[in-house]
Amino acid sequence: MPYDMLTKKVSGSCAEVPSGVECLRNSSHPLLKVTICSSSSDHFALLVSLSHIIADGYTYYRIFHMLTRKLTPVLSLRPERKLAFHQERLRALGRPEYEFIFSPAYVLNSLTSKYLWGRPQCRAYVINMEKVKQLQVQAAKTVPAVPLSTNDIVTSSVARLFGARACSMAVNFRGRLANLSEDDAGNYQGLLWFGPDDISGPSLVRAALEQGRQHGVYRRCGDPDGQLPGFWEMLCSRLAVITSWVFKDEPMLEGCTMGLHLPHFDLDEVNSDMAVIFRPRPGQQAVMLFTKDLNVDVLATAPDSVLGEPALLMLERGISFEEAWTFCEKRRPIVYPNVGFQQQLRHLEKVMTEKVDFKATWQKQVKQLREALPKGDLEGPKSPLPIRDAIGSCMGAALNELEALVDKVLSQPQLLQKRELWKRQGLFFENLHKYKAIPGDLGLLSRAKVAADQLRSLQKVYSDSLKGVKLANAVAQELEDWSKVAAPELEKAEAEGQSEAKEEKLPQELSKKDKKRLKKEKKRAKKAKKAEKKAAKTLAKIEEAAKEAEHIAKLAGEEEAEAARRIAEVEEELAAAEAAAAAAEESSSEDPEMVAKAARLREQLNEAYEHSANV
Repeated sequence: MPYDMLTKKVSGSCAEVPSGVECLRNSSHPLLKVTICSSSSDHFALLVSLSHIIADGYTYYRIFHMLTRKLTPVLSLRPERKLAFHQERLRALGRPEYEFIFSPAYVLNSLTSKYLWGRPQCRAYVINMEKVKQLQVQAAKTVPAVPLSTNDIVTSSVARLFGARACSMAVNFRGRLANLSEDDAGNYQGLLWFGPDDISGPSLVRAALEQGRQHGVYRRCGDPDGQLPGFWEMLCSRLAVITSWVFKDEPMLEGCTMGLHLPHFDLDEVNSDMAVIFRPRPGQQAVMLFTKDLNVDVLATAPDSVLGEPALLMLERGISFEEAWTFCEKRRPIVYPNVGFQQQLRHLEKVMTEKVDFKATWQKQVKQLREALPKGDLEGPKSPLPIRDAIGSCMGAALNELEALVDKVLSQPQLLQKRELWKRQGLFFENLHKYKAIPGDLGLLSRAKVAADQLRSLQKVYSDSLKGVKLANAVAQELEDWSKVAAPELEKAEAEGQSEAKEEKLPQELSKKDKKRLKKEKKRAKKAKKAEKKAAKTLAKIEEAAKEAEHIAKLAGEEEAEAARRIAEVEEELAAAEAAAAAAEESSSEDPEMVAKAARLREQLNEAYEHSANV
């Protein structure tokens, strides 16, 4: 069922606690409701609704987990209000920031959004945790003392996606402000406001939270920190709210398998762009985006986005990896999954085709997939998916394409102007270098170096100002940088392989699997050697062409100098002839021979000019 239809059915139903205003008007309304809906004997939905008057998201999930998890102890939370919290929050956030959502301009902005733009659309995306981990590792190299959380990365990514003039992040102040603990029930949260430059990277989100942890002041940390929009700017500005509903435990009823967990929002009450980070299933995190005019499907497939999971597309639509990639490319032309992940997705496609029943329920499909997919180290010798060999096969094919492209360019120089021919090559080798992808074949290292030399040699034949030559040099640089990263790893693996080979049994005692592996390795080595010879021949052709071009240029230079000398001589003779003709004209005795000579010299001069232009 689409989310907007689902929310329509829940909103205003007996399963939902009335709004805060209604609860204040009528104290008989319950402030907590728990409802079970069942459509069959083995499927049901659990709805838990709690009034925001008495509780925030943290309190909601504390109660929710007590209801749904056997291991979560049922504890009595403290409902007594901490009266000092309001003043402490003002000091922590700053009065202007706290009062921002109560300002007339903010209220007018919300009303304008509600009545002019109507109901927002809702999109949900599984968070690509592999990409999150990669970003955490990269950040740890820069600032190792302060690791980034998943929330830092996702919040920054979503904020950039929205592109809002002012974006708020909800902060749970339990354990952050004095006298507040995890057992305090109530509304103990606040909004930390950011401008576009204050949330452009996850480290800025972490810096704002660390500043609060150390000094008790939660403010944006841009350089310089941005100012909140004034009255007139606010009226036409895009605003956004980001909140995380990811807490320690996951909903799990004993004896049940959870199909899907969703936050419920009445879409008519969402007045600005909003993002909710939550757990849709055990072990997953996702983000739900509410927006009225942004095409988030396009934005979510950006290379720096942690949203838009090709694997989910493949499973939900029953499509191949290439189809999922094409789908993403249509929305974002430069989308490019990392090379190792591509091989995993191709393996996923194979497993899905063989093991998954697409007519079964979603839960059963996920179960079938979980049982069929490989577990443990994908780089180990016993892995059902030898990831390094898969990367090597892919890289070998890419190098073949690159060598063929260089051959084409030598015979058809006009191809240098076609950027799209170099696009996929550049993306592949940039990705290979950036993610430090290591193949299983040492021979690819020498092939990469030869390919880089081939690409560099194009500038000897053609001008290095040509777009194609610049792109070729950029691809060569990626290959050279990758070689520096891969060489130590590949040489180490080769040394370990040789060491192990000494201890192996005689060839006749090898297993069929080992014999097959050795045969493949020999075949790869032979293929690499053949490719290296081919590359050397191509390089020799390039050098020969460069020498010939240099010789032609030298001859052209000499011919041009001779033409210039001849022009100077003819110009000198013509000047003398014209002077003599002018003198004869003054003495009234025109010399026909001198006139004819001047005409002949002019003709010779024109021929000399024409020859010089041709040179």
